[in-house]
Amino acid sequence: MKSVTNGLRKKYMPKKSIDEKLDDIALMVGRGLQEVREEVRAGSQAAAGRFDAIQQNLERIEFHVSGQDRRMTVLEDRVRQLATKVGLSFN
Repeated sequence: MKSVTNGLRKKYMPKKSIDEKLDDIALMVGRGLQEVREEVRAGSQAAAGRFDAIQQNLERIEFHVSGQDRRMTVLEDRVRQLATKVGLSFN
């Protein structure tokens, strides 16, 4: 059984030419590509924000590690001085 709208469309609406159909397809593809571009752009902006946060965390960690490294060097020097005063050899 035919639907009423399908029958009316065939009867009263002019048929599209191949060029018109290709134009419609090109428009649909263009809209789809635009949507994909927007999604990719949004995703890359979100990723960039996450990478910035990771970079900040790494810089903070490096700062703390370098501070600990300095403290360890000072402590090693003090232990050497104490060992020398006590008469122990320190390697």
